[in-house]
Amino acid sequence: MGGAAPGRISIGYAGRRGECSFLPEEEQLLGTAASLVAKMLARRRDRGRLESQSQELWRRQAMFEQTERLAKVGGWEYDIGTSTMTWSEEVRRIAGIGADSHSAADRDASAAAFLREPLETALRSREPFDLELPWLLPSGMRKWLHAVGQVQIVDCAPARIFGIVKDITEEKEARSRMWRLANHDALTSLPNRRCFGERLETLLAEGGAAAALLLIDLDHFKDVNDTLGHDVGDALLRAVAERLSAAAGQGNLVARLGGDEFAVLARAPDATAARAWAAALLADLRRPMSVGGQISPVRFSAGLAIAPKDGSSAAEILKNADIALYSGKSGGRNAVVAYAPRMRESIERRVAICSEVRSGLEKGEFVPFYQPKVALRTGEIMGFEALLRWNHPSGMQTPGAFMPALEDHDIALNLG
Repeated sequence: MGGAAPGRISIGYAGRRGECSFLPEEEQLLGTAASLVAKMLARRRDRGRLESQSQELWRRQAMFEQTERLAKVGGWEYDIGTSTMTWSEEVRRIAGIGADSHSAADRDASAAAFLREPLETALRSREPFDLELPWLLPSGMRKWLHAVGQVQIVDCAPARIFGIVKDITEEKEARSRMWRLANHDALTSLPNRRCFGERLETLLAEGGAAAALLLIDLDHFKDVNDTLGHDVGDALLRAVAERLSAAAGQGNLVARLGGDEFAVLARAPDATAARAWAAALLADLRRPMSVGGQISPVRFSAGLAIAPKDGSSAAEILKNADIALYSGKSGGRNAVVAYAPRMRESIERRVAICSEVRSGLEKGEFVPFYQPKVALRTGEIMGFEALLRWNHPSGMQTPGAFMPALEDHDIALNLG
């Protein structure tokens, strides 16, 4: 081995001329060893790459599961050929299927229960589905799930159905709260005017038996607010709402339309039955109530309209019930008045008179006439009585011609 270059090691047999050589067997052995070392190093590199790839896959899987959990959504797949279902862990968590189930098959069967009908429908129609489904957890908790599925067709036949399941319970509850706020009165929790109008439209569209609409107004409610305060007024409205809901009867709709005005919508066999029902309801409602710590009677006026006799649309039946209510208030209050066509004529006449009176006030057509007051014993003029007259284009009118307009507060003040 002598004669080798400095810094280099040569292994072998030195020949006569100083060259290094090996026996054939030794060369084969060394070649095998070098190949083994190379393979070992390659495997180490491969193992390093595999470990790195494995870590990356694990990281991505963890990130995917975290995303599923944060989004409350899980994936699933149904293999039609093998009739097997594959679920992500998030689906099991959403469906409330845990390790306490007897077997993996039991867990899958329980988790798949809410999708059984959509899957069968999708197999028949080959169409995707997008559904919101109620689901009862083993714990008794109720959830709402959003399930989406897509059918994959291979060689003109369904091969698999895959999709997602999302927990939308919080979204559903939020939508429900928003709907309730938009459709219910905050003070009494009764349906509001908007909700009542929609229900009335639906009931009229269904047809069938007569629909009785009763509009109820508290008499002199402003006096309660002015004397006892708005807190007591609010308490009275809540008490009326509770009693009205109890007295209206099961299946009938009670609403607060605004202020001190309530409405009740009910089915009735005929007009006679509707009037009897309304009278009984008001009689129950008039029982003394506790207001401001005192037991006192509460008076109500009500207008009754019956569909389809008194109107076929929601707007018409509401207007006619309101006309009947106004007629009852004008006639002394504390009464139930059923709508009659003549009431509309009276209202329309009053509206027309009010319009003419307003125009007459602007034109200065109302003038005072002074009638002397004479002492009969002496014949002496003691004073004058002012008499209001309307110098109408058709001729001079006495107060009887414009008396209905005096029910309007603003007109009465201007004439006074």
